[in-house]
Amino acid sequence: MRFDLAAKGATPFARPEGITSDQASIYVTCTSGGKLNKGQIFKLNFISQQKTTIELWLESEKDDQINMPDNVTIAPWGDLIVCEDNSKINRLWGFNQTGGSYLIAENSYTGSEFAGVCFSPLDNTMYVQSSVQWNDTGH
Repeated sequence: MRFDLAAKGATPFARPEGITSDQASIYVTCTSGGKLNKGQIFKLNFISQQKTTIELWLESEKDDQINMPDNVTIAPWGDLIVCEDNSKINRLWGFNQTGGSYLIAENSYTGSEFAGVCFSPLDNTMYVQSSVQWNDTGH
């Protein structure tokens, strides 16, 4: 069905996994979207009650860009903060509204991922959850 709809002009979302919103928009991360299957971020803009647009806000096209965006939140200053979920080194990225990106953290521990990010409403402290897959040996 999704391939039929894409052929008719619908926007395909490949593994939509993260979602967040601000006053005017919703951001959706698609972990394996794009030409290189390295991820995309879409932005839904609510212009009026009758009109909503969707834009491809970011698509990974190089190795030094985000690789498989997953969890996402909006920082108190308006930047998008995005966790990666891939089989290599997982990173935490920031993206400003003009398209600039900056690396916040890198997790080089094999097998773990940044699995969530949020900010305290009291003092804007950022919290990040890191996850390691559990195996049958108890590790």
